[in-house]
Amino acid sequence: MDRHVASLLAMTNRKGFIASTTEPLGVHSGSRTDTAPVPDKLGSEVLDCLAPGRSFVGQNSMNSSSRVFTGLLLFATALLPQSLSAQSKAGWVSLFDGKSIDNWEIKGGTAKYHVEDGTIVGTTVDKSKNTFLSTKRDYADFELELMVLCDRELNSGIQIRSHIYEMPTPQASKKQRMRDQGEVYGYQCEITTADKCVSGNFWDEGRWTKWHDDLTKKPGACAAFKDGQWNHYRIVAEGDRIRSWVNGVPCADFRDAQDATGFIGLQVHSVAAGKGPFKVRWKDIKIRELNRP
Repeated sequence: MDRHVASLLAMTNRKGFIASTTEPLGVHSGSRTDTAPVPDKLGSEVLDCLAPGRSFVGQNSMNSSSRVFTGLLLFATALLPQSLSAQSKAGWVSLFDGKSIDNWEIKGGTAKYHVEDGTIVGTTVDKSKNTFLSTKRDYADFELELMVLCDRELNSGIQIRSHIYEMPTPQASKKQRMRDQGEVYGYQCEITTADKCVSGNFWDEGRWTKWHDDLTKKPGACAAFKDGQWNHYRIVAEGDRIRSWVNGVPCADFRDAQDATGFIGLQVHSVAAGKGPFKVRWKDIKIRELNRP
């Protein structure tokens, strides 16, 4: 599309005219076009342009060949933004179609997940460990975006480049603590109330049990999360660098080489006995893989 537009522009310049009308197809001054035609009016504009006797600024009359070039130029110009928009969306894949979680699997605990009104709903279960609805394949370098709504009484998280213990294993940060087979570990982007100043930070889940960054040093990061509302999360993992944004506000930005790949998971945190049930919801989950051969 871009090549055809360039060709049309080149031919138009060789013809020695720039299309311009006194109607709202575009406001012109000399050879400068300030606005492009609106695509939904394209058909009538092109036909109008090709009509005999059409008046153009800077030219008393227009032969049929010139009218054809101008019509084609209008057509190409109107389609160009659509072409660029399609290119910008290239590579994005939806991880949730709003109907089913058949492409996901539950790891770690016994919390419940179901689909409701186009969202994934995770619900706490008494005496369950931390539970994760996880992708069935691993992802390495990627950009991930989603929306999340979490009950204030609950905290949650988004696992990336994560794994499960294949056998009972001492926790790295506390050797006397044994992690059971099937428990999840890895980078977790936190979801919790704004007052804690950690939403968007990364917790090293089930392994080093530490924060990878300090959001108190990031302007606006502590207030980025909106309690009781849908929040937009964006995560970029590329090489050893991992970054996050909450509602467009930059949050975590750190480097760590422990894990280059792993699954993505949506957490329902454990709750104290007799508490809950509490819920967390996700929607509009999409991913764009980076640096693939």
